[in-house]
Amino acid sequence: MKPKAILAYCREKGIRTIDLRFTDPLGNWQHLTFPVSAISESSFEEGFGQEVFFGQDSRSPHPSEMSYGVIVPSSEANYLDASTDPPTLVLISTIQDVLHRQE
Repeated sequence: MKPKAILAYCREKGIRTIDLRFTDPLGNWQHLTFPVSAISESSFEEGFGQEVFFGQDSRSPHPSEMSYGVIVPSSEANYLDASTDPPTLVLISTIQDVLHRQE
């Protein structure tokens, strides 16, 4: 599904929130929920919202490392979470390095 189709689907189904789901550097699922109005077609290429900060974590193999990333949703990996009220569109996302734009 193309980004434009995702946004049209949200309007058509009355979806008001999106949930960006991604794994952190340790492989744990994380998520951020936003209103649909906060995302645009360009968000699928440029990234979404503020930079995400992965700070020091004692469980990390390299606890002194810190990094910043941008959340980039995939328009191909999505599903409707009908168990929420109002319905929420879940977009599986990746985190890209701010400097090199690599996952």
